[in-house]
Amino acid sequence: MALRVTKNSSEKADIADLGQLAKEGDQYLAQKDYDRAGECFRRGLKINPDYPPFHNGLGVVAYERGDLKEAERELRFATQLDPSYPEAWNNLGAVYIKRGRYSEAKFALERALQLRPELSDAASNLLWLYDHIFKFSNEDLPSLSLCMIVKNEAHNLSQYLPSVIPGVDEAIIVDTGSTDDTKDIARSLGAKVYDFPWRDDFAAARNEALRHAQGEWILVLDADEEIDEESLKKLKIILKYTDYAGFMLPIHSPLDTEGHNILTSYLVRVFRNHPDIRFQRRVHEVVERSLFASGKKVGRLFDIVIHHHGYQKEKETSAKVQERNYRLLLQALRDDPHDVDILNYLGKTHLARGETKIARAIFENVIRKSPQFNFAVLNAYLELGWIHHLDGDEDKALEYFEYLREKDPHLPDIYYFMGKVYEAQGKYEEALSALEKTLTVDHRRSVSPMVFFRVDKVDLYASLTRCASLLGEGEKARKYGEELQRYASADLFNNLGVEMVNKNLWDRAEEYFRQALALDARHPQARGNLLQLLFERGKIKEAQDCLREMKEKLSVVP
Repeated sequence: MALRVTKNSSEKADIADLGQLAKEGDQYLAQKDYDRAGECFRRGLKINPDYPPFHNGLGVVAYERGDLKEAERELRFATQLDPSYPEAWNNLGAVYIKRGRYSEAKFALERALQLRPELSDAASNLLWLYDHIFKFSNEDLPSLSLCMIVKNEAHNLSQYLPSVIPGVDEAIIVDTGSTDDTKDIARSLGAKVYDFPWRDDFAAARNEALRHAQGEWILVLDADEEIDEESLKKLKIILKYTDYAGFMLPIHSPLDTEGHNILTSYLVRVFRNHPDIRFQRRVHEVVERSLFASGKKVGRLFDIVIHHHGYQKEKETSAKVQERNYRLLLQALRDDPHDVDILNYLGKTHLARGETKIARAIFENVIRKSPQFNFAVLNAYLELGWIHHLDGDEDKALEYFEYLREKDPHLPDIYYFMGKVYEAQGKYEEALSALEKTLTVDHRRSVSPMVFFRVDKVDLYASLTRCASLLGEGEKARKYGEELQRYASADLFNNLGVEMVNKNLWDRAEEYFRQALALDARHPQARGNLLQLLFERGKIKEAQDCLREMKEKLSVVP
């Protein structure tokens, strides 16, 4: 058997050029500029007529222009050149649907999902076929058991469980000692309820729920989480065609009541009902360990979203949970002193309690104990970098962040922290570039199971607005200021205005004071600062208008 190898650097350059042309074409497609997209793909075919992405791209261009015959020709050629090209199979399936050739569409879309389960468009297209053409019943799809553990969750169950029940085949709820109406509400909604005495072990309780499940697949949710019925239908379609043993799902957790900051974490919440797949650890319990230990395939879905509402609870509730988890973390560490994930969570707990020195020592220990790069190490480097920044050692902080950028260039949290350090150093160009990357980096490609877990959107847009202003980039400053206005308070805009005054950026200062007043017309500091600024700049008429507004809004005689 002969193997083809790359013989020289020019061949590598040709491959890079083809990839760049395909990328440019895809960017034009996203902008709906089909002329330029088609030009890119045709230019690429002159270099290599057998490069599948160019035929796929031309197929999409033809589809968007309504030339379904040409679209089919190009997409069929793409799948013939590369039978393992899921996007081309999905696009071909979409063309077949438009042409009314539903059996061929079904075959193409099934092939796309088998190759790439996370291809949401393929699942959506198949769902349309099932709903409108083939009329598949729920019996044609794999059975799904919802498994949940609860204690005193009457309110959450009544609020969120009704949206989940229609999309699953059974609901198994294990109660660990409720004293409210939790069990009655669960039964009234159709769930099977089992009692299990609490013994300071989340994994044991969850595994008890798994023991009662009869479905082919398991879906794990908490009482304060929900997932819509349409997403569950798509999920079942994916499960029907996959050979994977489990999937990480994105869990969106608003960190504040306004929903400004949303943490996204990826955890295995869907997996095959198999006795080898069980939860481990008494706290921060996961099934991932048992899946990876047995060498089973685990994927990551992006559009089947779990909405988690727990972080929006009252602070007192959160404090109680943190205290309980801290106690369980210490027990878990005694169970396994080498578990760096538990050690990392312990460090995060001490940091949240303001015990920075203890947290720092723990994070350094995480790095020492970890034989390979993982989330515990990633978080330890991130937190240590930030601690060095707070201590005024900016160079050391950047050293930690640069290391992480090499390891995971798609994690937005790194660029947010780097931007804040550059801003503190007065390096506003570098700060603006890093902060903008927080918004533009493709976080779906991050290796981290958590993204946006240390990004504060209000602070991010305030820094973007500030840096753009200081660099004289008025258009960007206005754009980010408008975004900031969605999140921020009048106090924040007033403080930005004061900062601009100190930098002699009068126009920007005036704009920020006015934005503060737009949010709170009675804000006395912003009104006073604006008045002083207008008088000092000789804008007498505008100052008089401001005084008149003050009299109307504050009902005082100046």
